[in-house]
Amino acid sequence: MIVTVVGTGTDVGKTFVTAALAAALRRRGVDVAAWKPVASGVTPGEPAADASELAAALGRPIEPPLHSFEPPLSPHLAARRAGVAIDIDALAARAHALAAGRAVTLVETAGGLLSPLSDTTTNADLARALGG
Repeated sequence: MIVTVVGTGTDVGKTFVTAALAAALRRRGVDVAAWKPVASGVTPGEPAADASELAAALGRPIEPPLHSFEPPLSPHLAARRAGVAIDIDALAARAHALAAGRAVTLVETAGGLLSPLSDTTTNADLARALGG
């Protein structure tokens, strides 16, 4: 099962909630994964702070974001600046691959539910593509 963790925006506690859920499920013996598919404000060559927090909750490294951007901008703006297109289908395919064989996979969005990932898609579209 994939659970999409969304909020109203940036810095509202999504990573805290995702890490708490992951840790609680892990303590109960549930095979759980956590992933943040898109991250901005990430220093090149260093893991994203959110990814480090999720890895600590799981007690193991996690899959890095499919898209990491240095500027702390909305994903669609950071992607545009980097000349990259964020493809919802690619994000969903990676999430489903990570979820294969696991009881629960937590997917944390960047920004709020209606934050754009491209000129035509938002995190709501990603949640739908993930089955949420």
